[in-house]
Amino acid sequence: MNLSIVKLENGCKVVIGEMEGIKSTSLGIGFPIGSVHDPKGKTGISHYIEHMLFKGTKNRTMDEIKEPIEKVGGILNGSTGRESVIYYAKVPHFFSLEALEIMMDMVVNPAFDENEMEKERKVILEEMRMEMDDPYTRVHDIFIQNCWDDGYGRSILGSLEDLKNISRKDLENFHTRFYGVNNLVISMAGRIDVELKEKVFEMVEKMKKASSVCNESKPEYKPKSRFLKEGRRDITQVHVLIGTKAPGKLDDGYECFLIFDTLMGSGMSSRLFRKIREERGLTYNISSEYIPLRRGGLFLIYASTSTDGYRELTDSISKEIDEVKNGKISLEEFEYGKKRFMGELMLSVESTQANMIRIFDNTITYGEPMDLDDWLKRIEHVEYDDFLSTVSEMLKDDWVLSLVGPSDFIEKVKP
Repeated sequence: MNLSIVKLENGCKVVIGEMEGIKSTSLGIGFPIGSVHDPKGKTGISHYIEHMLFKGTKNRTMDEIKEPIEKVGGILNGSTGRESVIYYAKVPHFFSLEALEIMMDMVVNPAFDENEMEKERKVILEEMRMEMDDPYTRVHDIFIQNCWDDGYGRSILGSLEDLKNISRKDLENFHTRFYGVNNLVISMAGRIDVELKEKVFEMVEKMKKASSVCNESKPEYKPKSRFLKEGRRDITQVHVLIGTKAPGKLDDGYECFLIFDTLMGSGMSSRLFRKIREERGLTYNISSEYIPLRRGGLFLIYASTSTDGYRELTDSISKEIDEVKNGKISLEEFEYGKKRFMGELMLSVESTQANMIRIFDNTITYGEPMDLDDWLKRIEHVEYDDFLSTVSEMLKDDWVLSLVGPSDFIEKVKP
């Protein structure tokens, strides 16, 4: 992939990844704005705006936004995170100009129609209820709310009460404040024709500046409790989440934790799968999860099991945690984590969408994209001894156990 970045005087960054022999183009338009920027009393507004941008502009109906892209077999979507938001499309290359025009209209000229607002408010409320009903999502939510400060710990969707009180004026003010060219990152990957590049620069020159630039912040890991539990009457399994503090993308130890997360919980050859599922048969589903933000992150281990198997499962996971904290990770496991992560990264570059999102995330995090070879070198340069000392030291932070399970079991269970 031929990678380049253009930083315009108005603050916009345009990142281009040209791929030979590809017939698709993936486009991303995003900002370093997420749920941590939601004002108090208006939590969920970043996510609400993401939904509303698909509901029509001053120039297009919502059908005129989605149908042209979907008619040619393309996809159009958006995603709000804690620190960024992105709107993206993947289309056949011959439709890339039209897709860009539609997406820029979405981002720059949202209608924020009040009738559509009320419909979408109901949709988001149902999305909230769906997440509340899902024990996997719920056990993560109560863990994160407990361990991170309010800005980072709260749900990206916001609260039920706040969502009911967000007005059209609130959406317009937030959009004006942050959705400007000086915060804009445009990411493109795949077949990039000259006309598309020219069109991008022409369109961003006409965009207004945002009134605010997002300041860097970081989550504080301050667990309020070491043991969390929530009872449910409609489930039979216990959903277990055990986790602790981890480095962010800009912190020392980031590359080590990418390898560590892979060797612990990625694939059937990973440590947790082998020792907890295959050797002991304690769970069907077990994995590790690494959530790195720009500054700070979380390392989590998730599994589910029966109420009868709960104690043996948590004891077995705790044993594995104690061993890795004490540096008991073999060279073979280290090599598995390193090679698997590098292999997954190499395979991902065959997708225009994966490339577009990766170079967008790189630019939001580091100010510029990173070439695949540079990424591979960063991982390859991690030495076994340095890896062991880094991981052992960082895992000494306090661990937290979060449970969602049957009400009668949860009432009695202790740490």
